[in-house]
Amino acid sequence: MDKHFEEISKRVIEEVDRLSTALSDRIKFFSVSWDDHKDALNLYGLRDIPSIVLFRDGAHRVYYGQKTGYTIFSFLQELLTNDPVKLLSHKQDKTKFVSGDGVQVIGYMSKENTLGIDLFRQAGKQFQGEISFGLVHDSKLAKSFKLKSDGEIIILKPGERQIHTPSIFTSRDDLIKWIEENRKPLWAELTFTNLYYVWQSTRITVVAFVKNVEEHQSKTILSTFKSLAKKYASENQLSFVIVDTGLYKDFSQGMGLNDEDIPTFAIFDPFGRKEYFFPKDQFAINLKNSKRWIESFINGKLSGPPEELYTNEDKVVLLTADNFDNVINEQGKDILVQFYAPWNGQCVALADLYKKMSTLFETLLPSVILATFNIQASQAPLKYNISSLPTLLFFPSDQKDAPLTISSDDPYNGFKIVDFILENQKAATPEAIDQFRTIFTQLSQGPGSLEEDISDQPIDIEIDEDNKEEL
Repeated sequence: MDKHFEEISKRVIEEVDRLSTALSDRIKFFSVSWDDHKDALNLYGLRDIPSIVLFRDGAHRVYYGQKTGYTIFSFLQELLTNDPVKLLSHKQDKTKFVSGDGVQVIGYMSKENTLGIDLFRQAGKQFQGEISFGLVHDSKLAKSFKLKSDGEIIILKPGERQIHTPSIFTSRDDLIKWIEENRKPLWAELTFTNLYYVWQSTRITVVAFVKNVEEHQSKTILSTFKSLAKKYASENQLSFVIVDTGLYKDFSQGMGLNDEDIPTFAIFDPFGRKEYFFPKDQFAINLKNSKRWIESFINGKLSGPPEELYTNEDKVVLLTADNFDNVINEQGKDILVQFYAPWNGQCVALADLYKKMSTLFETLLPSVILATFNIQASQAPLKYNISSLPTLLFFPSDQKDAPLTISSDDPYNGFKIVDFILENQKAATPEAIDQFRTIFTQLSQGPGSLEEDISDQPIDIEIDEDNKEEL
């Protein structure tokens, strides 16, 4: 197992250990090494490591939620305390039950059909927390669902016709297999407990980011999005996912999106390792423009983001997972690291300024190093919890284990970044800092921004050779 998986596994085991203490009287917890049981990947249909598998009533299920203590605990509480099957006795029950936008399984079993009821409840337990199950005993109410035969079951998915069982199931395994094969909806709303099911790393995913799914503007955008899903999801093997950024802000911030960027659409291509955002600055998000955008992607004509923003010719240090620790821990150096992705608009906007600032420090204050880390090309160290882009972390020479974060309120303000570095650096002498400030002020005089005043003119400063090392 490589270092990346080891770090994630260690964190998950720590979270589960805390849960085992709190729930030891109701749940038994075990940890299994993948190195010793590699056949488990195929045996339980696991997609990644670490994975969490729950065994209940003789069957197993994979947990697809976010692997944090709170989310796992909430999921387990749902399984321990709530009935997996909702009894639908009246029309009001039906109206309330079908009002949701998720996948629903509805079964018609008379009260005398104890085998059918038992099988249906077992299936409800198997998918509890992911799919809603409704049980109908009354034949008249069953007919309103187009359920005619005792033991008949249907699956309701948003935007699709209901799916009827091919026959009356008499085996739990057959029923669960049928539900598993037919449960995938045209679109799904992302939550912390279904993250790794609706947003799989093995499928191209089209995502709608909205601020609140209940707002009028969001409903209009989502109407367009759902029309796209109906047209393109099945035929082109695309997943369509809705992210309510009001509830799950971390997901949008992790993509480098701010409030002003939302609503928007995006396509995430795990095979080409690229992300495409709808060009809101050029076109309105409507059905016509959205169709053209998706069809351009399907036909391979959608221009993608640049592969890289920085090269070896730039005066920045290029970091990867392999060289990160060695560079960061260099003695006598204060290091600023920008975590970025080439497809992120804010990172693109910062790139030119960042290169010019790096040249400035290399010339005037070489004890400060500006570095970059492309999170698309290499796995960022998990301990820094990079959840938004760009993220700027500053590692003072005497504080490598506790980096400082430069506020992202105005990340493109060169003066702000320079001031932060000078205030928190530890390697340079006071004389070197004073000389840097003097030269920097001279270069920055006059109206305009740091980019306008400094970047377009060559840096040609006479350096005192006796003090060069201090600088």
